[in-house]
Formats: sequence, structure tokens, C-alpha cells
Amino acid sequence: MAAIDLIGARFAQGALASAREKIVAALGHDPVEEGLHVTSPTAEDEITRLVETAVHESRRLKIEYWAANEDAFSHRVVEPYALFNGQEAWYVTAVDPSKEDSLRQFRLDRIKSAELLAQTFERREDFDPVADVGGWPRTGKVEGSRTAHVWISPGQARWASEERTVLAELPDGAVIVEWAYKGTAYLVREVLKEAGDAAVLEPADARGAVLAAAEGLLLAPSPS
Repeated sequence: MAAIDLIGARFAQGALASAREKIVAALGHDPVEEGLHVTSPTAEDEITRLVETAVHESRRLKIEYWAANEDAFSHRVVEPYALFNGQEAWYVTAVDPSKEDSLRQFRLDRIKSAELLAQTFERREDFDPVADVGGWPRTGKVEGSRTAHVWISPGQARWASEERTVLAELPDGAVIVEWAYKGTAYLVREVLKEAGDAAVLEPADARGAVLAAAEGLLLAPSPS
């Protein structure tokens, strides 16, 4: 009963009401009336409930999110595909249509506010919320994965240190971290997103793939 009252706010309105009623009927009394105390929902509980609803109803969600690379809050409208418990935090797997057409992970504890929008979205069948995160947020390790050593700039070192294993702290404030990945294409895409704040040191083939992709972007013709 305590568990239901504690986590009930994390689910859509009334999702656990039926289960609670059955337990009360089986017990013959409501433990709350006998002094069982459960803390009231927090702002994070409400945000979690809104995310859950958005996932189940395929509705867009407006969020105020702490962007580590900008060191500031930003306003985004996202299309949530999943909410799951990672190794260090809860994550929302979502698409941000204004930025890119791919799944990204947003830490729930970095969402300052959320608003459920009436607008719905079509879930893409080629997007797999679990496969695309590579397993790392959930377990800290990717099944059948490789590990790269990646240099992170001083400006981003703090955020990388929160999410990855630090192998070395350099005198200028930069760090070298372990970065698990299952496919080289995934690692290339994620490192290029850092726009110069990350560089693969090893393995050699992954480093070469990132450099080749970066050179390809530089040589690509400018849009007319």
C-alpha cells in the first residue's frame, strides 16, 4: 500500500486506483487511516506523470531543460518515446524535431518544468528507444560493446564526469573518459554532436572513423 501511494503520482491519473481499492478490500481497512504516512508528490513526481502520459498517448511535451553544453535552461518541444530508469538517473528518450531527426536522452532531473500539449505525433517504427541508447543509461555497459577512450574539453568535463567513468584528469581541466559503444556509427554521431568538445583517442579505427566523418563535413559543399 505504501508503495502504491508513493509511486502513484508517477503514473497517469488513476492508473493504480483499482489495485489500491482491491488491496483495501482484502485488508478490510485502509492503512492510511491508521497512521501510514507517505510524502506528498513533488514537482519531479508531477513531471514524471506528465512524461508517462505523453509517452502512452503519443503527445508532444514542452519542457524547460538544463542544457549542459550551454550551461543554461532551454525551452524545447519534444516527442517522448520512453521513460526508463538508468544507472544514475531517470531518462526520457525523445525526438526534438527542431534539432535533429533522431532519438536523444534527456535526464529527468534536469527538466525544470513540463507542459503536456494537445498535439500528438506519429511514432516511427524504425525508432527503437532501447536499442538506440545502446544500453548504457540503463546498465552502464553495452552488451557486446567496445570501449573508447575519449578526451573531453575543460568546459564539458564536469558534465561528462557525472555520466561516465573518468580515466584521467588533465592539468588544464580536461578529462579522459570511457565511452561504451556498440557500433562505430553511433560513436561517430555522438562525438560529432559535441562540436569539438570531444575527441576519440582510441581505438584507432574509431578515431579514424570520427576524423573521416569530420573531414567529410568540412569538404561538403555549402548550401546555395
